[in-house]
Amino acid sequence: MRILPLLFEIKGLRSAEQFEKIWQISALTHKHIRAAMACFIYLKLAELIFLGLAKEQAYTEMRNQISKFWEDSNFPDSERIHFNSTILHDIRSKSYAELRSSGYVIDSLESSLWCFMEKDNYKDIVLAIINLGEDTDTGAAIAGGLAGLYYGLEGIPKDWLLNLARYEDIKLLIEKMARRYLD
Repeated sequence: MRILPLLFEIKGLRSAEQFEKIWQISALTHKHIRAAMACFIYLKLAELIFLGLAKEQAYTEMRNQISKFWEDSNFPDSERIHFNSTILHDIRSKSYAELRSSGYVIDSLESSLWCFMEKDNYKDIVLAIINLGEDTDTGAAIAGGLAGLYYGLEGIPKDWLLNLARYEDIKLLIEKMARRYLD
């Protein structure tokens, strides 16, 4: 749920380099290959969205790039199976009722990708994952990150923004980050 800013450090690197950096950062709190792979999948999709690809195109390309990375890196089959719903199959083949938002990395990834792919605006994406219950802040952060990249600041409901504590400070941080990474 905290990994999205790493996108600005890894975008454009080869997949193997991206994964190594993601592993180093994600292992600080979740030292398991499954957590690192979930972060890699998430950031790969975020990178493709950042490059301007439409949702469908970005999701398809992400799945292709992850599959290729698995082959090139000999990612274990015993771990690949945990990503069946997101990589080997289309996450949208699951129903909303089958999703979980427990905080477990696979549940969080699946529910976030499903809500992002199935809903067509920031508000509906975030509300859909929150309405799953359980670990709502994690799901909202993950799905909201993708939605924010895709729909931009203007896609976030104004009343949500204006109710944020220290909204002006947050805007200044966003502007500072944009100056550093978007040149």
